[in-house]
Amino acid sequence: MSNLEALKKEYLGRGIIVGKTKENTPFVTYILTGRSDSSKARTLKFDEKNSVTYTAPIDMEILNKGSPVLLLYPAIMMTDDGRIAVSNGAQTELLYNHLVKFKSFNYPKNVLENIFSEDFFRYDSKSGFINITSFEPDEPNYTPRITGCVIGRHGGWTIVRRSKEGEKEKIYGDLDFEAMENGKAKLIMTYDGADTGKEPLHSFTGEPLDLSLEGRTQENIAHEIKEAINQNTFIAVATQFAIGRSKPYIINLHGDS
Repeated sequence: MSNLEALKKEYLGRGIIVGKTKENTPFVTYILTGRSDSSKARTLKFDEKNSVTYTAPIDMEILNKGSPVLLLYPAIMMTDDGRIAVSNGAQTELLYNHLVKFKSFNYPKNVLENIFSEDFFRYDSKSGFINITSFEPDEPNYTPRITGCVIGRHGGWTIVRRSKEGEKEKIYGDLDFEAMENGKAKLIMTYDGADTGKEPLHSFTGEPLDLSLEGRTQENIAHEIKEAINQNTFIAVATQFAIGRSKPYIINLHGDS
């Protein structure tokens, strides 16, 4: 029986699910929700040649009212041997590069700790230098950077958020798929789920939330998750199995991809 109560939030922001199906297949799901016009002016697309799922604009004029450097990014990237990097920002590329370059690293948590151990800056003409291993500079929300990783039978996640003192706070976790029950998954998200109608939004805190899913295919899982999300904020969802060079199943508010 499905248990997706953790997804039934007023506004979760961006979400990452890491788990395994009823048939013991590791998978990730990326969830895109939004409130502002600029955030909603996006869709998820798949670059089959490079096995990358990325956010793309549907109206660049509207999207430019926000911060394109924070809104447009590769959300899911898969290596040739089925390793997966997933995140809500440019840090997906950092993780992917590490997975390709250091194939002897077999534990996602160790990989993530290595990546986020130092600052990495990217220049944007509108926003200046942005540290893509820190929380986002979208004052007053300071949206956390959430990241997931799957390597073989292991999964990992990290959240980088702003502490009360204004410093970078990093939390890591790992998953052993062999020890997990089939059809179980973990959810991390950028915000705590409450939508007061004003800012700042509150960052997600605590342990990843538990989910139970009945779906056995990428399509089934994507639809299960999509239906549980607040439809007033839904933008897109993409589910991808961590096997070979799988193609994700994507559901978009503005048409399937």
